[in-house]
Amino acid sequence: MFHAGQVGWNLYLIGNEDAVAFGRQPKGQWDTFEVEMLEHLRSHGIPIRRNYACTEHPDGVQPYDKDSVFLLPNTGALYHAAQVDGIVLDQSWVIGDGTLELVSGWRASCRLAGVQTGEGLGDGHLQVEPEIFSENLAEVLREVCTGEHIPRP
Repeated sequence: MFHAGQVGWNLYLIGNEDAVAFGRQPKGQWDTFEVEMLEHLRSHGIPIRRNYACTEHPDGVQPYDKDSVFLLPNTGALYHAAQVDGIVLDQSWVIGDGTLELVSGWRASCRLAGVQTGEGLGDGHLQVEPEIFSENLAEVLREVCTGEHIPRP
Protein backbone atom coordinates (compact mmCIF):
# COMPACT_ATOMS: atom_id res chain seq x y z
CA MET A 1 0.00 0.00 0.00
CA PHE A 2 1.29 3.45 -0.88
CA HIS A 3 1.10 6.59 1.20
CA ALA A 4 -0.51 9.73 -0.19
CA GLY A 5 2.58 11.73 0.78
CA GLN A 6 4.72 9.39 -1.31
CA VAL A 7 2.85 10.31 -4.48
CA GLY A 8 3.70 13.98 -3.99
CA TRP A 9 0.52 15.22 -2.37
CA ASN A 10 0.34 18.04 0.12
CA LEU A 11 -2.01 16.88 2.85
CA TYR A 12 -4.25 19.23 4.80
CA LEU A 13 -6.78 18.70 7.56
CA ILE A 14 -9.85 20.92 7.57
CA GLY A 15 -12.73 20.75 9.99
CA ASN A 16 -14.94 22.40 12.56
CA GLU A 17 -14.10 21.71 16.19
CA ASP A 18 -17.54 22.32 17.63
CA ALA A 19 -16.61 20.89 21.03
CA VAL A 20 -14.31 23.85 21.67
CA ALA A 21 -16.60 26.43 20.05
CA PHE A 22 -19.57 25.36 22.19
CA GLY A 23 -17.61 24.86 25.41
CA ARG A 24 -17.77 21.06 25.60
CA GLN A 25 -13.97 20.78 25.50
CA PRO A 26 -11.38 23.21 26.86
CA LYS A 27 -9.16 24.77 24.17
CA GLY A 28 -6.03 23.56 25.96
CA GLN A 29 -7.28 19.97 25.84
CA TRP A 30 -7.95 20.34 22.09
CA ASP A 31 -4.48 21.85 21.56
CA THR A 32 -2.84 18.88 23.30
CA PHE A 33 -4.89 16.40 21.27
CA GLU A 34 -4.07 18.25 18.04
CA VAL A 35 -0.32 18.15 18.67
CA GLU A 36 -0.47 14.44 19.55
CA MET A 37 -2.64 13.63 16.52
CA LEU A 38 -0.32 15.43 14.09
CA GLU A 39 2.72 13.71 15.61
CA HIS A 40 0.98 10.33 15.41
CA LEU A 41 0.17 10.87 11.73
CA ARG A 42 3.73 12.07 11.01
CA SER A 43 5.18 9.01 12.78
CA HIS A 44 3.15 6.83 10.41
CA GLY A 45 4.45 8.57 7.32
CA ILE A 46 1.54 10.98 6.94
CA PRO A 47 2.92 14.51 7.11
CA ILE A 48 0.19 17.16 7.33
CA ARG A 49 1.15 20.38 5.54
CA ARG A 50 -1.35 22.48 7.49
CA ASN A 51 -4.19 21.88 9.91
CA TYR A 52 -7.17 24.18 9.55
CA ALA A 53 -9.19 23.15 12.59
CA CYS A 54 -11.72 25.91 13.28
CA THR A 55 -12.57 26.33 16.96
CA GLU A 56 -14.90 29.29 16.39
CA HIS A 57 -18.62 29.46 15.67
CA PRO A 58 -20.93 32.50 15.74
CA ASP A 59 -23.32 30.66 18.11
CA GLY A 60 -20.49 29.39 20.32
CA VAL A 61 -19.37 30.49 23.77
CA GLN A 62 -16.95 33.32 24.51
CA PRO A 63 -14.22 33.80 23.37
CA TYR A 64 -15.02 31.44 20.44
CA ASP A 65 -18.36 33.07 19.55
CA LYS A 66 -17.33 34.55 16.21
CA ASP A 67 -17.55 33.72 12.57
CA SER A 68 -14.46 32.61 10.69
CA VAL A 69 -13.52 32.14 7.06
CA PHE A 70 -12.16 28.76 8.20
CA LEU A 71 -15.55 27.60 9.55
CA LEU A 72 -16.91 25.03 7.10
CA PRO A 73 -18.60 25.22 4.64
CA ASN A 74 -16.65 28.47 4.14
CA THR A 75 -13.69 28.26 1.78
CA GLY A 76 -11.05 30.16 3.76
CA ALA A 77 -8.85 27.14 4.47
CA LEU A 78 -8.76 26.13 0.82
CA TYR A 79 -8.07 29.61 -0.52
CA HIS A 80 -5.41 30.14 2.16
CA ALA A 81 -3.66 26.91 1.10
CA ALA A 82 -3.84 28.03 -2.53
CA GLN A 83 -2.39 31.45 -1.76
CA VAL A 84 0.29 30.36 0.71
CA ASP A 85 1.29 26.96 -0.69
CA GLY A 86 0.40 27.47 -4.36
CA ILE A 87 -1.94 24.50 -4.62
CA VAL A 88 -4.20 24.43 -7.66
CA LEU A 89 -7.71 24.10 -6.32
CA ASP A 90 -9.36 22.59 -9.40
CA GLN A 91 -6.72 19.83 -9.36
CA SER A 92 -7.02 19.23 -5.62
CA TRP A 93 -9.21 16.70 -3.83
CA VAL A 94 -11.33 17.26 -0.75
CA ILE A 95 -12.03 13.90 0.88
CA GLY A 96 -14.47 13.57 3.74
CA ASP A 97 -17.38 11.86 5.43
CA GLY A 98 -19.42 15.01 6.09
CA THR A 99 -21.19 17.35 3.73
CA LEU A 100 -19.71 20.54 5.17
CA GLU A 101 -16.14 19.81 4.06
CA LEU A 102 -17.25 18.57 0.65
CA VAL A 103 -19.44 21.62 0.02
CA SER A 104 -16.47 23.80 1.00
CA GLY A 105 -14.42 21.95 -1.63
CA TRP A 106 -17.19 22.29 -4.21
CA ARG A 107 -17.39 26.05 -3.57
CA ALA A 108 -13.62 26.30 -4.16
CA SER A 109 -13.81 24.20 -7.39
CA CYS A 110 -11.99 21.22 -5.88
CA ARG A 111 -12.63 17.61 -6.80
CA LEU A 112 -14.71 15.71 -4.26
CA ALA A 113 -14.55 12.24 -2.75
CA GLY A 114 -16.78 10.93 0.01
CA VAL A 115 -16.25 8.04 2.39
CA GLN A 116 -19.02 5.84 3.77
CA THR A 117 -17.35 5.52 7.19
CA GLY A 118 -18.09 8.06 9.91
CA GLU A 119 -21.04 10.22 8.90
CA GLY A 120 -21.04 8.78 5.39
CA LEU A 121 -22.43 12.10 4.07
CA GLY A 122 -25.57 11.41 6.10
CA ASP A 123 -25.19 14.38 8.43
CA GLY A 124 -28.11 16.17 6.76
CA HIS A 125 -26.42 19.57 6.67
CA LEU A 126 -26.17 20.06 2.90
CA GLN A 127 -26.60 18.16 -0.35
CA VAL A 128 -23.45 17.26 -2.29
CA GLU A 129 -22.57 14.70 -4.96
CA PRO A 130 -18.89 13.70 -4.92
CA GLU A 131 -17.16 12.23 -7.96
CA ILE A 132 -16.10 9.28 -5.81
CA PHE A 133 -18.05 7.73 -2.94
CA SER A 134 -16.28 4.67 -1.56
CA GLU A 135 -16.37 2.41 1.44
CA ASN A 136 -13.43 3.95 3.33
CA LEU A 137 -10.46 6.29 3.06
CA ALA A 138 -8.08 3.60 1.80
CA GLU A 139 -10.44 2.78 -1.06
CA VAL A 140 -10.90 6.47 -1.97
CA LEU A 141 -7.12 6.99 -1.99
CA ARG A 142 -6.64 3.93 -4.19
CA GLU A 143 -9.21 5.24 -6.68
CA VAL A 144 -7.76 8.75 -6.72
CA CYS A 145 -4.12 7.66 -6.99
CA THR A 146 -4.73 5.03 -9.67
CA GLY A 147 -7.22 7.09 -11.63
CA GLU A 148 -9.93 4.45 -11.18
CA HIS A 149 -12.74 6.97 -11.07
CA ILE A 150 -14.89 8.91 -13.44
CA PRO A 151 -12.78 11.77 -14.83
CA ARG A 152 -13.97 15.31 -14.28
CA PRO A 153 -15.82 16.61 -17.34
